[in-house]
Amino acid sequence: MDPRLHHAIEYDDVDELHRLIVEDRNLLERISEDPFPNTPLHVAAAAGKIQVAMEVAILKPSIAQKLDPEGYSPMHLALQHKHYQTVRALMTLDPELI
Repeated sequence: MDPRLHHAIEYDDVDELHRLIVEDRNLLERISEDPFPNTPLHVAAAAGKIQVAMEVAILKPSIAQKLDPEGYSPMHLALQHKHYQTVRALMTLDPELI
């Protein structure tokens, strides 16, 4: 994953996420093509970065259902790391994720 994308997630910087997507319109699409990706949503959910997690989930809803290489969804990762606000936020977008 692009270090600038990691930086945007680390600082929960939605503006930087948007700048990266403007530079590369297929950024999220390419990342989600892998059958078991470690997507920006997975990373953001595990870290409790609500703003970036929600923005990625809104921009590319299908990523919320993807499983990472260990078989965990973003929702699983948020729960494992006790980021309950992130879990609630993701539930508001798609109750089917539960």
